[in-house]
Amino acid sequence: MNMRIETVLKICRALGITPDALLTEENSSLTELRGDVMQRLDDRSLHEQETALRLLSVYLDSLK
Repeated sequence: MNMRIETVLKICRALGITPDALLTEENSSLTELRGDVMQRLDDRSLHEQETALRLLSVYLDSLK
């Protein structure tokens, strides 16, 4: 996959990670955190899941 450096940097900003973390082998602590957050989200009601996802969306939009 070919990506412009600007695209890589935007992805990194949106995820709150460094380019190194994105471009190197899987970062186990990030993977664990993602799994933990997803499990916690799955344990919530549909309304709470929707609220959390909307909050995350607003946060990610604010990083642009």
